[in-house]
Amino acid sequence: MQTIVALLAILLSASSPEIEVIASDLGWHSCDPDLEFDSEGNPCICYVESETKILRFATRGDSGWEIVSVPTGSDRRVFEVSFELDSFDNPHIAFTSRDDTSSVLMYAYKDGIGWHIDTIDERDDPGGYISLALDSNDVPYVSYTIGHTDPGVRYARRDGTTWIAETLAAATGEWGGGVAMGVDGENRPAVVYYDWDNSGSMEVLRWSSSSWRFDVIDSDLGHLGGIGLAVMYDAQDALHVAYFDDSAHSLMHAKWDGSNWSITTIDRGIGDYGGFASIVIDEDCNPYISYFDYNRETLMYARYDGVSWITENIIDGIGIFPGSSSIALNQDGSLWLAYFNFEDKTLNYTEIGSVN
Repeated sequence: MQTIVALLAILLSASSPEIEVIASDLGWHSCDPDLEFDSEGNPCICYVESETKILRFATRGDSGWEIVSVPTGSDRRVFEVSFELDSFDNPHIAFTSRDDTSSVLMYAYKDGIGWHIDTIDERDDPGGYISLALDSNDVPYVSYTIGHTDPGVRYARRDGTTWIAETLAAATGEWGGGVAMGVDGENRPAVVYYDWDNSGSMEVLRWSSSSWRFDVIDSDLGHLGGIGLAVMYDAQDALHVAYFDDSAHSLMHAKWDGSNWSITTIDRGIGDYGGFASIVIDEDCNPYISYFDYNRETLMYARYDGVSWITENIIDGIGIFPGSSSIALNQDGSLWLAYFNFEDKTLNYTEIGSVN
């Protein structure tokens, strides 16, 4: 009997991921981490320190994790954040800065001189949801929501030192919200967003030469269909979208094949506040998605093996508040996750698998 118990303990230990705690005492709210790897394979995580609403940037090198505060240009509190590294490993961050009366959408980037801060937009209460992407020339693009009572969607591109913004959807309804964007191999942006007024639809606008091309991806997604939306282009310039169907409490995946949207249900019964997806795609165009199962208070992982979707339970007991996570692929083929644990109020980092 003792042998069986010992063997079981070994198996459980082997199946449990090793978890690094990066920051603790972060408060009750999700710290919205965003994970990227630099060209040397070092992890970089941008997040909001939830208790103080300070913007942080964490990097891990030979001596461990180094965490710095990112200057924001004001004493306003930081909420939403989106982050990418450019081709020189410089961080670019879009974030929402708020006080008690209004919000401002801001942009920070770091180069050899230091941090630089821009104001992207301060009209119509911007930045309830934000998403930043860089093209092959390291030009930043940001999509974001505007307003609260009847939100819409706006898009901005940095032209030299100036941000040029345009409204893509003037109003998406009182339950509107959720936006994500990507840029394809020809530097054409795509903005995916949730439109409650249009039958609870997931919609996309893709830039084509000189105008935006509109399409409906999916509809009848329920009140919370826009939460935790994630997009990414694969190596063949096919657009992948991971999103939450609130009407069916399911994690969904949609892929544009050049003429049609192929939609798959990945996981059913993940609760009222499930989803909160993050997506990454390997060189063979296979997607990997991290997401939250509200019913089980569990952080989940889904992978496509070329034939079907496989789901795995990664982290149990992270609390009832929807857990934000960010999945990323290292150059060696390993998959890693940065996530917020509501139960412990910690930011964590762990390896969850490999594409090899």
